[in-house]
Amino acid sequence: MLIQFLQALTGRNESQLPTDLDGLAGQYRSVLSNQKALIVLDNARDKLQIQPLLPGSASCGVIVTSRQPLGSLPGAQLLQLGAMSPEEGLDYLKQQLGLVRVQAELAAAQEIVGLCGRLPLALAIAGGALKEETTWTLTNYGARLRDEQRRLERLQLDDLDLRASFNLSYARLAETEQQLFATAGWLPGVDFGEEVAAAVLEWETETTQETLRRLVRVRVLEGTEGRYQFHDLMRLFAREQLGSVFKPCDPPQPPLLPSRSKNTYVEIAGGAGEAGGAGEEENR
Repeated sequence: MLIQFLQALTGRNESQLPTDLDGLAGQYRSVLSNQKALIVLDNARDKLQIQPLLPGSASCGVIVTSRQPLGSLPGAQLLQLGAMSPEEGLDYLKQQLGLVRVQAELAAAQEIVGLCGRLPLALAIAGGALKEETTWTLTNYGARLRDEQRRLERLQLDDLDLRASFNLSYARLAETEQQLFATAGWLPGVDFGEEVAAAVLEWETETTQETLRRLVRVRVLEGTEGRYQFHDLMRLFAREQLGSVFKPCDPPQPPLLPSRSKNTYVEIAGGAGEAGGAGEEENR
C-alpha cells in the first residue's frame, strides 16, 4: 500500500522507490511533511499494518476503520460504531429509494431495516437491489429476506457482500475461537451464559471465559457480565460455520446442541432451586 501511496503522491514508478519497508515509510512521511492531507485507511487489518502509513506531520490527519481493537495505537481516539437506530436505517433507505417509494410501503420498509439488522452494509445492499429491480415491491423483497436459510446469500450485490465482510473477521480467529463462535450460534435463546457454552463444548470454564472475551473484543460477539449474544445476522453466519470447524468425531454436532444446552439450562436451574431450598431450610 505504501508503494501505491507514493506512486500517487510523487508520480514515480515502483522502480524509483525504496525496496524496503523502512525506506518506503520514510519517503512517505517526507513527502507529506509539508502538506495538508487526510489519510483514510479503511478496514485496516491491525496496528502493524497501520503504523507505516501514519504521516509524521501534525498538518495531516488519519481516519482508520477496523474490525480489530486499536487501543494500543499511540494518539488514537477511538469511536465504536454500532448498528443504526431504526429511524436512521429508515432514513438511509429513503435516501436510496426516495421518500415516495418508502412512504408508500412504510411497514415493509421498516421490516427490511429490521431484517438487515440495521447494518449500513446490509441496508446499502438492500437499497441497491431495490433500485436495480424497479418492479420489486418492498413487501416482496422483505419476504425474500425473511428466509433465514438464504438471507445472507441475498444480501449480496456486485462487490458488496455481507457474508464476505463477516468472513474477514472470522478468518482471523484462532481455531478455538472459531469453534466457540460457531457453537454459540446454535445455542437457543436471545443470549447465553458462560457456563452453558462451557458445558456444550466440554471446556473448562476459565478457557471458555477467556475465549468469549476475545470474541467480544474483536466484535463478532456482544456481551457483558457473563451474558453474551449475537447480532442477528452474525448469528446466521456463525451457524453456517459449525460443519467446518469440527471433525466428525469432535463434539458438538448440530443435532446435539439444542438438547445438550437444554440439559445444561435445566441443571443450572436445578442447582439454583436446590440452593434456594437449602436457604429456606436454614431460615426455618
